[in-house]
Amino acid sequence: DVKPGFNLVLRYANIMLTTEKKNAHINAVLISLYRQLKESGFSPVIMKGQVAAADYPNPMHRQPGDIDVWFPDAKEAEEAIDMAKRNYKCRWMPGEKEVSFEWKGVTIELHRRIADMQYKPYQRFLQQAISDLMSSCPQREVEINGVTIAAMPSLLTMLHQLLHIEYHVLREGIGLRQFCDLAVFLQRYSEEIKGRHSRKEIQRLIDGCGISDVAAAVGHILHSELNLPTEHIPFRTSENGAELIMEDIWQGGNFGKLLTARYEGYGFIRRKIVMTPLHWKRYRRYRHLLPNEAFANFISKFGRAAKGVK
Repeated sequence: DVKPGFNLVLRYANIMLTTEKKNAHINAVLISLYRQLKESGFSPVIMKGQVAAADYPNPMHRQPGDIDVWFPDAKEAEEAIDMAKRNYKCRWMPGEKEVSFEWKGVTIELHRRIADMQYKPYQRFLQQAISDLMSSCPQREVEINGVTIAAMPSLLTMLHQLLHIEYHVLREGIGLRQFCDLAVFLQRYSEEIKGRHSRKEIQRLIDGCGISDVAAAVGHILHSELNLPTEHIPFRTSENGAELIMEDIWQGGNFGKLLTARYEGYGFIRRKIVMTPLHWKRYRRYRHLLPNEAFANFISKFGRAAKGVK
């Protein structure tokens, strides 16, 4: 008596078939790119996207996105980015953490850094923590189409997913997919994380990056909305702010696309101007969860706009 109607079943069957086809194409492109980078002497690490999909019961049913490649070695990162600039039409700005381009119909992002915080003390702590975790923790490997792909260590992956959620919460908004990614990851790897790191150590890492209150709200959502058992959440949880984030998920759509749809097609300068009131609202909405980062983030938008104009 709860089975969806025939028309709805047809609609979603078609969506799933399309999603499977996209995933198959992106997986093939990812493997080709990964092999070429390795053959060229690089040591790429794949983030998010198809690596996150591998944690799902059926990886082909996760809605795919870009291919994100990180080069932990700073010299390698610059060499890879320079190579991309010479061969492709790239979207980039000076000092940004990534450079992106289109290849075989897929957006490729090459990352110097996996994440940034705009509040300088948090940024210093984060970048040092990333370096420490990469050097002290075993690197994770994920198999895609029979090919072994290098991924980030488990604790760093969890931290990166929390930072990715925080990043988009403070900007235009976040989607439910990112919470699902974190939920299936923790269901699979939380025991490994807790076996290598104490709860105190994990919380110190989250606190040092300035995302403790947002992470606590995220943890609450994972448990209350996605039924992830609390024993799989190795950090503090709290319902403070969770309702605000859930409102964003349902009202704003994935990455806030429902809020910003009217700005599509705007030029660079016009978009920056018309988006300022929205970003001010975001700052005020979440400043109690991110008092330092929210303000620094809002101010940084003017600097990024200036770099883009230049």
